[in-house]
Amino acid sequence: MIKKHKKLILGIIIILIAVIAGVFYFLGDNSNYKFKEIEPISELTKEDYIEDFEYAFNTLKNYYPFFEVNKEVNGIDWVGNYEKYKEKIENVNTDTEFYVAMGEILEDLNNGHTHMIPEEMGIDIAYIYSSYPRLDWRSNIFNLFKESNVQARYNITNETFGKFKEKQNKEYDTTEEENLSMGILNGDIGYIGIKSMATPNEESKKFLKDKENLEKFLIKNEKSKALIIDIRNNGGGASRYWSDFILPMVIDKEYLNPEYSFFKSGDLLNKAIFNSGAKKIDYDKLEDFPKKTLDIVKKFDKFSKWEDTVEPNENSIKFKGNIYLLVNKKVYSSSEKLATFSKESGFATLIGEQTGGDGIGSDPMVIALPKTGYLLRFPKQLGVTGKGSINEKDKTLPDYKIEDSNKKLEIKNGKVDINGDKVLEKVIDLEKK
Repeated sequence: MIKKHKKLILGIIIILIAVIAGVFYFLGDNSNYKFKEIEPISELTKEDYIEDFEYAFNTLKNYYPFFEVNKEVNGIDWVGNYEKYKEKIENVNTDTEFYVAMGEILEDLNNGHTHMIPEEMGIDIAYIYSSYPRLDWRSNIFNLFKESNVQARYNITNETFGKFKEKQNKEYDTTEEENLSMGILNGDIGYIGIKSMATPNEESKKFLKDKENLEKFLIKNEKSKALIIDIRNNGGGASRYWSDFILPMVIDKEYLNPEYSFFKSGDLLNKAIFNSGAKKIDYDKLEDFPKKTLDIVKKFDKFSKWEDTVEPNENSIKFKGNIYLLVNKKVYSSSEKLATFSKESGFATLIGEQTGGDGIGSDPMVIALPKTGYLLRFPKQLGVTGKGSINEKDKTLPDYKIEDSNKKLEIKNGKVDINGDKVLEKVIDLEKK
């Protein structure tokens, strides 16, 4: 009896150890993964290229979210062009020709997040996604580099990966280009220009310097009549740059913006769908959506609602004046997310031209083509505003449209020289009223 009792206790202990080990494994990431030796990719045939095309085409056919948008906006029936695209692949003879041909085929989708991953960009992708815990769907992107042909295609070894990790912060910290430009316009209007949505890395000397300079500028000019945040020509990066860094230092209250994401379910996206908390579409919750939007979302299986929330931090100047967000057609991805957040939440008045779109959602999906080992990237969800506007189709319209929205200003000794910048002229005009 005692022996049985001991065996039972021992069994429970073993199970607990296994469970704990499993939890730690899935909470862990791949940042210390050891790659095996590279195995060269064997010579590929036309049949191999066609097989990879078929794989890419069918994957997009099953999961890509913007076919209907592309039809409506650009008049292209991408799925209907199958024979045309296949013929193009049948005429390629080398890996390079295949890569170029696939790039041309994907260009017909007219989406900046949909493209082949160039060989020089592969290690950057591996680095970014190595830090995600295995519970997160994005860790699956790193797992692609464990496949021998992907590893060989992008030359990922322990040596190349280690060197790349070492130089990341060094390169950012040693670049002379400033990400933030600040000055005073017309004597009483603060100006902040953001070149890109860089990752707010507290270990980066340059980011900490940007943070210090911004704090000083905001404190010095907290009583300004108005504040401009200029994201023209900003193609995106990390949304946390504005949601966790810029806005919390400015705002005087909490701002909320509801957003919807719609997914086509299947093995490739199931983990991402689970992580997002998406459920079967409840059309009763979408009754305020325009009919055109409803007709499109009916082609999807799951949806999630997310409320972007930004709150002032302890160092916020709690700015009371008018805030203007300057935009143009080059505003895209996470910068577009700021544009739609500002428009929908009422955080700022938008001036410029219609933005580039595709700012609602999270990271695009990445797949590996089985024969060539090339990676292909594409959006995995249809992003819709709380009012039912499809962001990729409608993008974000400014409150004041300016035909010439080119960025022409210059900053000299802390003062903004308009230099014929029509968008800035509009800000000054509005502030006179």
